Amino acid sequence: MTAVKGSIVIPTMNLQRRIARPDDLELLFEINCAALKEHVIRNFGVWDEEFQRRTFYESTDPASHVLFYDDARPVGFWSVVRNPSEIYLLRLSLLPAFQRQGVGSSLIRELIAEARSAALPLRLQVFLTNPARLLYERLGFRIVRTTNSHYQMQHFDHADH
Repeated sequence: MTAVKGSIVIPTMNLQRRIARPDDLELLFEINCAALKEHVIRNFGVWDEEFQRRTFYESTDPASHVLFYDDARPVGFWSVVRNPSEIYLLRLSLLPAFQRQGVGSSLIRELIAEARSAALPLRLQVFLTNPARLLYERLGFRIVRTTNSHYQMQHFDHADH
């Protein structure tokens, strides 16, 4: 997954991508659970598997999600909403084995470049307890609003400050 050169971690993974299909819904749910269950429990005090599954299945259009693979192994997925006024990272879920490996940073940098090129704001939200917030801040996101469970964040280029 990664190679260490001195004190620098260099991603060596070459991710393949494909748009999720209807038969990928369970895989999307399992990745989402693995990535977020701990944060749901920390924020809401409970994980109700039946409720989570039903809500996920009802609110998820697989065709709006891109799955990432390392060879045949699933790594994670994202769902990005692009409209004339913004690019919104709706979901980014990586399996725990691929977290803190540079995968998320690389994917987020891709979206930053796309937003910059389109001259659009890039926005997302993250659970209050999710350490990914620190990654987003390192990459230039700032908290623009806080709810009971999430930080809503927007990317700002240094020139925008």
